Amino acid sequence: MLEHIIPDLNQVISRIILKIQSYNMFKFFSRVVTEFGHDNCSNMAAGLSYYVFLSVFPLILALVGLFDLVQIWNYMFKHFIRPG
Repeated sequence: MLEHIIPDLNQVISRIILKIQSYNMFKFFSRVVTEFGHDNCSNMAAGLSYYVFLSVFPLILALVGLFDLVQIWNYMFKHFIRPG
């Protein structure tokens, strides 16, 4: 039974290899660049980086505020609420 499957598999692999070898890489890269322009990827990337940059500073402020709040509560608990 395997004798019938292996030649078919070899034929499929050889066809795939021939197709890969015949494909023009310049055509592939030119299509990638064209589709990149049609999809407005540069505008989307610029917008994404702009909003990420604008959201980092408030995130840092919030984390610092929470960290300070935890530190203050920890200090108050150790020294005032439960001394000793």
